[in-house]
Amino acid sequence: MTALFGGLPEGDDQDLARATRDGRKSVFHGHVQGSVAADKAAVERSFKSFAASVGNRIGCEPGSRA
Repeated sequence: MTALFGGLPEGDDQDLARATRDGRKSVFHGHVQGSVAADKAAVERSFKSFAASVGNRIGCEPGSRA
């Protein structure tokens, strides 16, 4: 899955984050729809929260390179 997203721009504003933990690569991708999608700042906050929550559950925080 990480290869599929290879080369794409990363960041909260791109709805894409990568992480590496114990040599294992992870990718976090989200797409916000509906009325909240009109507010770019809300979309970035929503994605950042989503990626942090999932990363915490799987032990691989976005942006980590351990």
